[in-house]
Amino acid sequence: RVLTNKPACGAMRGHGTVNVRFAFESQLDELASAIGMDPAEIRRRNLLQSPCITVNGLRVQSYGLPECIEKTVERSGWKERKGKLAKGRGLGIACSHYVSGAANSIIRSDMPHSTVNIKIDRDGGVVVYTGASEIGQGSDTMTAQVAAETLGCSLSRVRVVAADTDLTPIDIGSYSSRVTFMAGNATLRAANEVKKLIAAAAAKKMSCDPHDVVFRGDLVTRSARGGRDAAVGPAEQSSAASVSGRVEGQILRGSLQQKRKEEGPKHSMTFEEAVVAAIDFHGALTGTGSYAPPAEARGGKHKGAGVGPSPAYSYSAQVAEVSVDEETGEVTVHKVWAAHDCGRALNPVSVEGQIIGSVWMGMGQALTEEMVWKDGMLMNPGLLEYRSPSSVESPEVEPIIVESLDPEGPFGAKECSEGSLAATIPAIANAIYDAVGVRLHESPFTPERVLAGLRAKKHAKALNLTEGIDPTAPNRFREHGGALWFKGKGPERHPLDPSRRAEAPAGGTD
Repeated sequence: RVLTNKPACGAMRGHGTVNVRFAFESQLDELASAIGMDPAEIRRRNLLQSPCITVNGLRVQSYGLPECIEKTVERSGWKERKGKLAKGRGLGIACSHYVSGAANSIIRSDMPHSTVNIKIDRDGGVVVYTGASEIGQGSDTMTAQVAAETLGCSLSRVRVVAADTDLTPIDIGSYSSRVTFMAGNATLRAANEVKKLIAAAAAKKMSCDPHDVVFRGDLVTRSARGGRDAAVGPAEQSSAASVSGRVEGQILRGSLQQKRKEEGPKHSMTFEEAVVAAIDFHGALTGTGSYAPPAEARGGKHKGAGVGPSPAYSYSAQVAEVSVDEETGEVTVHKVWAAHDCGRALNPVSVEGQIIGSVWMGMGQALTEEMVWKDGMLMNPGLLEYRSPSSVESPEVEPIIVESLDPEGPFGAKECSEGSLAATIPAIANAIYDAVGVRLHESPFTPERVLAGLRAKKHAKALNLTEGIDPTAPNRFREHGGALWFKGKGPERHPLDPSRRAEAPAGGTD
C-alpha cells in the first residue's frame, strides 16, 4: 500500500488516451524523420482497412481517418508549406481516436446500457423520458432531435424529461462519450415502437397497409407507391434506408435526404390527427426502447480485453501551425485545422462546438496547464496560477466534420466530445519541432522547457551529437555553471563531451 497526501485522481476529458497519444504521435513523427518520410504520409501508410477486427479484438465498422487526414492536409496547405515557413514557425500533424462509450458496462450487469420511454399526448406533444444526464454536452437536444426525426414531427413538439430517477428509466451515466450512441439508439427504438402504433391506426383511416404510411413534416401520408416507412425494427434502425427524408432540416443530410419518387399521396392527415386516431385505437400511446452493445463489439477473450472495446470509434486528425520565440521560449499557436469523424453529425453546430472546445482545452494542456507539487502540497490551486488559457490566447480553429455513417449508431452517429482533444497536444509538439528542431517529451511546453531544449540543441550541435538530446528526459542531463552535465549510473556526474556521446538519448533533436 502506498500512502499519499495528494488528492485522488479522477476522469478528465479524453480519459486514458491523451498522454498515450502524445507519446505515440511524437514517436511516429520521429520514425518519419528517421526514414525521411513525410509525417502525413507515414500515417497514411499505417491506416486500417475497414471494416475489420483489429489484432486486439476491436471491431471497426466505420473509419473516417483517411478522409480526416486528407482534409486537414488539404485545408492547411501542408504539402506546399511544411518545412518551408519562416524561421521559428512550423506545422505539425497528429491523429487520435476514441470510443463511443464502453461496450462493457462498468456496473457489471446484464441490464441495457440505456433505456428510454416515449409518451405521446392527445394534442401531439411528445415526451421523452431518459436517465441520461445533460451536463452541457447537448444530450437533451440530441434526444429530442432523434425522437422528432424518427416520428416525422417538428422538434417543437418534443419535450425531454432527463435524469429524474422518480420518472425516468435507468441510463448508466454521462461519461466516455456514450450518450449519443447509447441513449440515441434507445430513443430511436422507443420512437419506432410508438411509430408502429400510429401507423397501424393511420392505415385504418386511410385504407392502406401500415407499411405504406409515411411520416414526414408533421404529416402522416399514404404513399401511392408504398414504402416501408412505419415498420422500422431494431435491426434496421440505423440504416439510411429506414428513414424517409428530412424533418425541417433538424438532422438528416447527405444520403439520408434521399426522397422516394412518389406519385403523391392519395390520403394524408396531420400528425395530431394520426395521434388521436392511435390513442382512440390503442389507448395509451407509449413506447420503450433499450440499447446494449452487441456481443461481437465487446472484445476478445485475452487478459485485458474488456478495457477498450466500443460499439464504434471516432477518428480525428489535426494540423497545428505555431511559432516559437527563440529568445524567450514562448510558443504561440496561430491556427489549428481539426477534422473529426463523428459518423453522422446529428447537430452540426454542436459538433463544431465540441471540436473547437477540444482544441482549446488541448492547447491549454499543451502550453500552460499543470499541477505543481512541493512536498505533497499543490502550489497552484487557483485558476490564476493554474493558467487555463482564455479566449484571448485561444487560436483560430477550423473545424472539419467527416461523416462515415456507422451502421451501429443512431442515424450513423458516433461520439464527438472527447476524441478531438487527444490529437491537439502532439500536433503542437510536432509543430514546435518543425519550427525550431526541439523535440519535447513533457508537457506543458513552457518557455523554460523550450529554452532548455534550444540550449541542448546548441550544445549537441557543437559536439556533433547526431543522436540529439531530449531536454525533458528525467535524470539525463542538467545545466550547471553554463555547461551541460550528463548523469552517470553512479552518484557521480560527467560533463557532456564527445567521448560520452553513447549516453545521449536517441530520437531527440537533430
